[in-house]
Amino acid sequence: MRPNAVDVTIGEDQYQIGKMSALGASWVILKVINKIKELLGNPDRITSGDVTKAVESLDVDTFEQVQQRVLMACKKHVMIGDVPSVVPIMTSPGVWDVQFCSSLANEPGLVWSLTLESLMFNLDRFFPEAASS
Repeated sequence: MRPNAVDVTIGEDQYQIGKMSALGASWVILKVINKIKELLGNPDRITSGDVTKAVESLDVDTFEQVQQRVLMACKKHVMIGDVPSVVPIMTSPGVWDVQFCSSLANEPGLVWSLTLESLMFNLDRFFPEAASS
């Protein structure tokens, strides 16, 4: 059975990548899988490079919508006082958590890494041998 979330380390921080909401995921999956099929045919396996090519071919507005929806499934491991916690990196699409994640707005490489990790995690069930980045 597929896990509901996975932890990843990017830079010095730990993040949790979770399943997207069914409504958001449906639209994202259709957009990205259609691009993958358009570019690669019907692959049995996808790589992060395949997903990158598909996303690069989206128009800017569609890319931003995809990115915001997949980032809503991402959380950051933080300490709240002495308590280890996991907080969403965005409070709503396009709005960073001000207390713990506002610096992400200035980290395009990190944001892209989270976007790609979330896409791979959420697309893997559609490809029997999906490979995580």
